[in-house]
Amino acid sequence: MTRIRRRAPIWTAIWPELRESAANCGAEAGMSVADMEKASELLTPDSSRYVLNEPGFSVVHPMILVTGRRPRA
Repeated sequence: MTRIRRRAPIWTAIWPELRESAANCGAEAGMSVADMEKASELLTPDSSRYVLNEPGFSVVHPMILVTGRRPRA
């Protein structure tokens, strides 16, 4: 199994969803514009800051994301 093959589910499924969530709901979750821009750079394969291009980078990616809204009183 090649290194790229091991990464494929992260960059084709999980990280695009995270990038989209940050863009759509980041401000509501407390992210600043700078935070959202940094998340986009780190999670975009064509970016010079793409985190998977770092030599020796490895990740364990357990994640639970829960969103909701409080009922109006």
